[in-house]
Amino acid sequence: MSCYASLAQARAEIRVEADDTSGDGYMRRALEHVSARIDQIVGFSFEPQLETRTYDALGPHIEDLRNLMHLDGPLLALTSLTVDGEVIPDGEVMRLPLRPEYGPSPYGSLGYTQASGRSFARAVTGDWRGAIQVDGLWGYRHPRYTDAWEDSLDALADDLTASDRSLSVDDADGETLDGETGRFSPGQLLRLDDELLRVLAVDSETDTVRVRRGVNGTEAAAHTSGTAIDVWIPDPVVNRAAIRWAALLYARRGAFEEIQIDGVVRVMFPKDAPPETTNALEPYTGLFDEPLLAV
Repeated sequence: MSCYASLAQARAEIRVEADDTSGDGYMRRALEHVSARIDQIVGFSFEPQLETRTYDALGPHIEDLRNLMHLDGPLLALTSLTVDGEVIPDGEVMRLPLRPEYGPSPYGSLGYTQASGRSFARAVTGDWRGAIQVDGLWGYRHPRYTDAWEDSLDALADDLTASDRSLSVDDADGETLDGETGRFSPGQLLRLDDELLRVLAVDSETDTVRVRRGVNGTEAAAHTSGTAIDVWIPDPVVNRAAIRWAALLYARRGAFEEIQIDGVVRVMFPKDAPPETTNALEPYTGLFDEPLLAV
């Protein structure tokens, strides 16, 4: 499950007192809810998700003329392309950006190099259904995926086993790269080597961070003391949309609207997403309704 804003960011938005944690549980659930709704609205996740997607070797996503295969979601990093059970050498695969004006990734289409002599349109040796597998990190990041991971300026203070649920860090309440206090906050996505972790709670007195291990398709693994901890920086537009939407839910918690229909009073929920959020998400909506490619 994605989370596009941290609890600390949401608390700053509603201007709650530092020692008032009574609404933290509600706000965490609100952030999870609005992040899931954002994914529903745009049709994909903005966070990196490690997965393998399967495609047929025939269909409208295969463009014969330019020897391309259009993807059904934004691909941040390609791990492997497998066709008819054969792993295609990386040097024979072209990655075409979804929106070149924003940077080289995410990718919207894959193609073969001319020198490879391969073609997506060729007849497959077996069943054409599900003959193509694309393995990698899926998601969206503006402008570049490599810029999305920021050094937390912290590292593991002790070895971490695959079953541990808390990280020991050097200074949980230390400064970030931006000079703000508090390096970790519930909702953040962290990276240790190839594993992704979700922050659940932070204890600045003991410098421990409770986490959910192996999220977004990755697997929990052992990590040694001194391993650097990276923090995922969400798309700034989506981050702001999530903060504002969650703050609105917090402000109107327990509030309902009453309307009268033929003299009968009915209680209704207020409108779901605020216009500010839907307007911010509009450029991302429908990106994969039709193949999108700029070359």
